Amino acid sequence: MNVYAVIVVQTLLLLFLQFGDAVLPSNFVARKACHAGSGFLMLQLRSEEVEARMFVYLVVVTSLSMTWKVLPSWVPSFRFGDDYDAGITIYLLIVVLWFAAQQPTAALAPLFFADPAGAVFGKFASSQGFNSQWYENKTVVGTIAVFLFAYISLDVPSVIPRLGVAL
Repeated sequence: MNVYAVIVVQTLLLLFLQFGDAVLPSNFVARKACHAGSGFLMLQLRSEEVEARMFVYLVVVTSLSMTWKVLPSWVPSFRFGDDYDAGITIYLLIVVLWFAAQQPTAALAPLFFADPAGAVFGKFASSQGFNSQWYENKTVVGTIAVFLFAYISLDVPSVIPRLGVAL
C-alpha cells in the first residue's frame, strides 16, 4: 500500500476512534481497534522509506504528546487510554524504535495482533463464565489467544523456532 494511502486511512481511523463514540461507544473496543488497526496499517509500510519513517515519527510524537498531556489543555487525550498510559507509551516506543532502526515491519505483527486478541478473547470468555485467571488479571483463554495469534502472525519459517518465539 502506498505510504500516502496509509497516512489517509490511519488519520481517518484515529479520528473515528477518538470522536466516533456514538457509533463505537466501548472504549475497550476502540482501544483494541486502534491497537490492531494501526498495527495493520504500519505493516503496510516499509521502514526503509523516509516518508514511512517520518509518518511513524509524527504519529508517535503526536500520540505520546496527547497521552502525556504535553499539548494544550484543549487537545483531548485518547478517549480509550489513560493519561500517562504505560501500554500506549510502550507500544509507541517499540514501533518508533523499530522504524528508526529500519527493521522489517513484519516482525512487529505479534505486537499488533497478539495482545488485542488476548484481551478480546479473554474478556469474551470471562463474560461467558468459562475463563479463569491464572496470574493477576491474565486469563487462560486470553493467554492461549496471545500464543495462537503470536504463532500465526510470526514471520518465522520453521515450526520449532516459531513455537518458541510465540511461547
